[in-house]
Amino acid sequence: MISDGYAALNRRELPPTTQDCVSIDHRRGSAFAPGELISYVRAGWDLDQNIRTYVEVVHRLSNLGAVVTHAAHGTSQEGFEAEWRGVDILTVDGDMVNRSEVFDEADIDTAIAKFEQLSRPTPRLENAASKLAERFWSRYEARDWDALGETLADDVAINDRRPLVNFGLRQGPDSVIEIMRGAPDVGVPHMKQTVIATRGERLVLVHTRFLGPRPAVRGALHRSAPHFRDQRRQPDRGVLLVRRRRH
Repeated sequence: MISDGYAALNRRELPPTTQDCVSIDHRRGSAFAPGELISYVRAGWDLDQNIRTYVEVVHRLSNLGAVVTHAAHGTSQEGFEAEWRGVDILTVDGDMVNRSEVFDEADIDTAIAKFEQLSRPTPRLENAASKLAERFWSRYEARDWDALGETLADDVAINDRRPLVNFGLRQGPDSVIEIMRGAPDVGVPHMKQTVIATRGERLVLVHTRFLGPRPAVRGALHRSAPHFRDQRRQPDRGVLLVRRRRH
């Protein structure tokens, strides 16, 4: 996955990244501001810089990602050549990069320490409502609409408050299932949730990424949405209160 990313850059293609991908340049005299790695790469292409980069040494490798020393050779439009090395932290989420941090070659120990810090497990945030949300989305992934309906209370409601495109207020299990049935047909085959906050056992705030296909060169489509899920009446079923904003 990581070596494929370098190969893509050498072809002047962007590797797939998550929408909330973190990019930080720790080098002295930083080349790009936090979050602007993609713009920095594209600016180099616009200047017709010919840069080839490859992994020279792998210092750490795990399911989270890797710490590597990269070597690069660049040629400017005027014919000037340069070679340099740097250290990268790269972490992945599935088949997408979700973090890229760049260090000077001499700061390898700092980079390794940061990677080990990122590798430490964080306590999982969950309650009864978040577990119900997991069941809801797992049944969506399986397209098991009858089982999905079992997670919905009789007075379930979805209120879509996105400012541009939304389906408004939907009430009742049949209406919710109708929406979920239609989602794969409009290019949203997969969804992934992250719990942001909980209150008690029956209220959860969930960040959901909607994943769908794009043309191969451009990677994947991501849409983000905060969800509130409330279990006020039936412990095993949700009164789903949703507030979505597309980013």
